Amino acid sequence: MINTVFLDMDGVIADFHKGIYDAFRQPYRYDESLATWDFWDNWKPPLNRENINAKCSVYFWEHLPWTHDGLEIFEIVCSKFKPEQIHILTNPIVGGAGTATGKILWIEKYLPEFVKRVIITQAPKGLLAKPDTLLIDDNNNYVDGFREAGGKALLVPRPWNRAHLQAGQTVKVVRKFLERVC
Repeated sequence: MINTVFLDMDGVIADFHKGIYDAFRQPYRYDESLATWDFWDNWKPPLNRENINAKCSVYFWEHLPWTHDGLEIFEIVCSKFKPEQIHILTNPIVGGAGTATGKILWIEKYLPEFVKRVIITQAPKGLLAKPDTLLIDDNNNYVDGFREAGGKALLVPRPWNRAHLQAGQTVKVVRKFLERVC
């Protein structure tokens, strides 16, 4: 039985990728633009982490859009668990001074009832893993680390992770997984 759910923010419910594309005035298409996490390496001229971090202000984080299926993913999670069981678990960008504040403002704007259930940490997400915990995340490494530490985890299919072949069926994958584990 799962007692606690940790739902990742960037890439799962908040569209960090679209935010970066918009910040650099690049054309964005979810299904074609995002074969890797460091997609900006392929732009002309290529960008580096420092260029990206400079754009990630409080305003940037606060105004990210939902991912195209983020609200539906969130609603599915909320239909399976009580609100007090769900926490938003997210990492700040290293060197991004406005990250934590901007993410809290995003939560206040879109999910105000979850403001007191947000965990922003650089620590490995696996530190929160227990047999009765579930991580829902789009990052291969975080999902693997959480499972290795004894928790359950769902890798949300996205074009940049190993579940990319199912990226067009994300909502179905999330729903099916939760039906199986709940």
